[in-house]
Amino acid sequence: MRGQNSGLQALIKEKCPSATYIWCTAHRLNLVVVKAVNSSLDAVDLFGNMETLYNFICGSKKRVAYYEKVQNEYSTGQRGRRLKRVSTTRWTSQDQALQAILETFGSVIDTLEYSRNTEGREDQCVGLMAGCLLNYLLSKRFIMTAMWFQKIFNVLSPLSTLLQTRDLDILAGVNSINDAKNLIQELRKNDSIMEYLIKEVNIFIKENDGFEFFEFKTTRIRRKKKMSNEENVDECIKDPIEKFKVETVLGSLDIILSNLNQYFNDTTIGVMKDLALFSKKRIIEIKKNHKSLPDDSFAVFCKVYGTFVDQETLKAEFLKFCNVYELFEKTTILPEHFHVSDKSDTESISSFEEETDQEQEFELPKRKQINPINIGSLKTIFKVFQNGGLGNTFPSLDAALRISLTIPLSSASTERSFSKLKIIKSRLRTTMSQARLEDLMVISCEQDIVDEMDHEEILHKFAANSITLTKYLI
Repeated sequence: MRGQNSGLQALIKEKCPSATYIWCTAHRLNLVVVKAVNSSLDAVDLFGNMETLYNFICGSKKRVAYYEKVQNEYSTGQRGRRLKRVSTTRWTSQDQALQAILETFGSVIDTLEYSRNTEGREDQCVGLMAGCLLNYLLSKRFIMTAMWFQKIFNVLSPLSTLLQTRDLDILAGVNSINDAKNLIQELRKNDSIMEYLIKEVNIFIKENDGFEFFEFKTTRIRRKKKMSNEENVDECIKDPIEKFKVETVLGSLDIILSNLNQYFNDTTIGVMKDLALFSKKRIIEIKKNHKSLPDDSFAVFCKVYGTFVDQETLKAEFLKFCNVYELFEKTTILPEHFHVSDKSDTESISSFEEETDQEQEFELPKRKQINPINIGSLKTIFKVFQNGGLGNTFPSLDAALRISLTIPLSSASTERSFSKLKIIKSRLRTTMSQARLEDLMVISCEQDIVDEMDHEEILHKFAANSITLTKYLI
């Protein structure tokens, strides 16, 4: 697909040099997660045992029934959860599987003990597997590894969900990626990260005080023989907690940072940095401070789309548009109080910046849902632009905004359409015509549009082609 010499990207650029290849950001983020969960032996053991646990419990209806029964006893009145399987192709499956185990930890342990004491006496393999899983899940090594990756998923999973949003604004996506990078860097620079992690582990163990957890095992240090020409000696870490910090915690953070910088660097983002100027915050900032644009503004954008837009003309029109933007924005929507002066949006923006600049006490990241709605997005700015009839006044800016709105942030929606295709056109529907297939694909993929339609009107139009159906509808 992305081959520069003979791939689909190269073939399209031969016909249209201004075409831009868009990486699927959600897919690339999933590649970062896959490499993170294979970053150390602790991580491999964690997710490998999670998959084994899923196969062991869900492979028997008797164990699943007991697992659901114990859940009802632990949490009365709440809806029970099911174990999830770990898959590299299903995005955020690692996070969902880990959350299911941590939230139903007591039920999982009781199910394994029940299987070992009952089925294990009849089937030695079942008893052995249940015992091995019990020994691992009741170890502090598992708890600490699980709690650490839970904190990592608290940063990456909401971002993955956001990047799969259908109508996500391109600027909101880029800003969210940069925020995730900064948060991972803060975790990497913090020296007392293990103190916070151990505190979280102790809280979890206290909540599950009915079980006895095994301490970290101190493994024998294997020293390598020093060769004749070697001068340096390998320094082995004796403390298991320090070894966990170096190999698992810092190792996973280094891999995540290096892959985020590789997959989401300035070269891959490219045009998006120039599009960052098309935000409400930047427009207000330029007008308020009477700033001039940098010399290289829109340089990459015009390098790609130079056939349609001239850089100097675009910069001049954009500066003029910044001065009149707020005026046209206020006239777009009728205010509640016509003769009362409203506070400008700059106050809310400045207050937001003051809040973010205040120093806050460091804590491990908690799960926060990212809001995909961006009030200062390209759609909002273009709507103000069109309602004000500014297309003829700023033709270059109009062309730049139209091009920007056609650039997606990911191809998640396109990939989902292929999944729908497999469901609709199965081996039992191979004789379906192309026109019918396209209509069913539109109905299946565009459900939000279908829900807004008048179903009665559609039925009457469909029945108008048949005399028999018309009689029944009358």
